[in-house]
Amino acid sequence: MHEIDDVSLVGVEHPELGPGYDLWVGGGLSTNPRLAERLGAFVRPEQAADVWHGVVRIFRDHGYRRLRHRARLEFLLADRGPVRFREVLERDHLGYALADGPPAPAPTGAGDHVGVHEQKDGLRHVGATPVADRVSADVLTGLADAAEAVGSRRVRLTPQQEVLVLDVPPGRVGQLTAQLDRIGLSTAPSPFRRTTTACTGIECCELAIVETKRTAAEAVSDLECRLAEREEEETFAQWAHRADEAALR
Repeated sequence: MHEIDDVSLVGVEHPELGPGYDLWVGGGLSTNPRLAERLGAFVRPEQAADVWHGVVRIFRDHGYRRLRHRARLEFLLADRGPVRFREVLERDHLGYALADGPPAPAPTGAGDHVGVHEQKDGLRHVGATPVADRVSADVLTGLADAAEAVGSRRVRLTPQQEVLVLDVPPGRVGQLTAQLDRIGLSTAPSPFRRTTTACTGIECCELAIVETKRTAAEAVSDLECRLAEREEEETFAQWAHRADEAALR
């Protein structure tokens, strides 16, 4: 999700300096979506707090905070560019130059926690996703009951708006996944349900112009119905291609 954040530190391995972070700046959604950009800088773990603070201070000093519709870091980066932004960060806020660093490796999987996964202690953590990131009080109550029923006392949320139930005994996984499915939290969702996200929309945001959550949920349901006959070995890219074709019909 670092591509849509104002500032992100993505874990990388530098060939000479060891583990650290790749610095990304200037992502955003809303009415002016923009992908963040790499500054090409390698951030050591001990530098992370200062670098983060420096990026925030650049926005404080130079950002368009008086203009509500442009009061995001993405607009400043779009105007100044990543090269100049890095120069200001190093010269005015850090007092030293950051090393150049490698980009983060491309992801090889879905990049989330959906499904059943083994913990280091031999127990399991189970990840599930709602439709278009929307849950109700009843769903959350059901989630708590389902976790408690299998002996788990730890539930977590992820940046991808998934839910995780930790510390599940292997023999109770089937019971948990069945309970989660009954309340609308899928542990084996379609690619559409797994990856679709939506902002709060007109219900909760005064800047929104449409009802995004309901529209996204309807789109997921429609795509799942149209492509329900897919082969199990079909890749997500093939699904996406078929979704494009379905949208044109």
